[in-house]
Amino acid sequence: MRRLMKKALISLAMALAAAAAIAPSAAYAATAAPAPAPPAALYAGRVDSDTLKLTWKAAEGIDGYVVLRYDAAKKSYRKAAVVGKRATSWTDKATLANKTYSYKMRSYKAAGGKRTYSALTYAVSSKTHSPVAKKTNVQRVTAPKALTLGIRQAVPLRAKILHGSS
Repeated sequence: MRRLMKKALISLAMALAAAAAIAPSAAYAATAAPAPAPPAALYAGRVDSDTLKLTWKAAEGIDGYVVLRYDAAKKSYRKAAVVGKRATSWTDKATLANKTYSYKMRSYKAAGGKRTYSALTYAVSSKTHSPVAKKTNVQRVTAPKALTLGIRQAVPLRAKILHGSS
């Protein structure tokens, strides 16, 4: 009887050890989600002197996108925005005139409180331009110290008008 009990205990211990060895990998396999597809056809274009717009083709079955902008000071891409799954464009208004900006993107799928990210897209770049007045009209008036300036501009322009005594 002792031999029979001993064999039963050994069999039970081996079965429990085998189950413990299999359980973690089976649980991981059940929760691991495949990475989503990244957005396609990423394009960066200029809107005006200090605004750039990214456009892309939507990825299927995702929950959103992460936009990354290159930070030259840190020599790496940093998160610039997180946008929803229906978005196919994003406007970067935090830019400076006459500067080149580079962007990458990735999509994500959320499950169980965690995000699974796609691979990064290729980098795209665009350069903002300097603000320039579109049309300038200067009229001279016969009075010695009077001058009228008419300026039409596309973007706000800061100007100082100086006048002398000549």
